[in-house]
Amino acid sequence: QLLALRAGRIDVAIVGREAIREQAEFLTRRVARLGVCVALPQEHALAGASAIPLAALRGERFIGVEANVAPGRAVWLTGLCRRAGFRPRILAETSAITETFALIAAEGAVALLPDYFAGTAVPPGVAFVPLADKWATWELVALRQRGRAVGPASRCIDLLTASG
Repeated sequence: QLLALRAGRIDVAIVGREAIREQAEFLTRRVARLGVCVALPQEHALAGASAIPLAALRGERFIGVEANVAPGRAVWLTGLCRRAGFRPRILAETSAITETFALIAAEGAVALLPDYFAGTAVPPGVAFVPLADKWATWELVALRQRGRAVGPASRCIDLLTASG
C-alpha cells in the first residue's frame, strides 16, 4: 500500500504503524490500537492457554515478514521481544500470511500478529492465543499524502477514526 500511495494510485492506506516508522512524508492518524496474539502450531504446549506472556516464547523460532512487504516489522518484533527480555530467533521471513501459517504448522515456529486474527477461521495446524502482556500492541494507522486529495481522503480517515 505504501508504494501505491506514494505513486498516487490510492488516496488512503491502512497499515500497521511499524510499517511507517521511516515514512515521514505521509500524514498519519491512528485508526485502532489492537492487542497481539501468537500464532503457533496446534500441537504446541502453549496452544491451549488462555493467554501467553511474551517471555514464555524465549527460545522459540519466529516467522517474520520480508522488509519490502512490511518495512519496520522486524524492528517492531525485536522491540517487543527485547522488552520481554530476549532477542527473537528468526527462522524465515515471508511475503504472504498463508506462507507464514504454512511455516508455523510445518516447522513448529511462531509469529506475532494483530489479535483480530484470533477471531478468524483458524488455518490447519495453527492455533491463535492472545499475548498476556497488555503493553504489546499493534496500531493500525491511516495514511494520506500531504496536500493531495485532501477532501475525500480526509473524510475517509474521519469516518475510519470516528469510533476509536
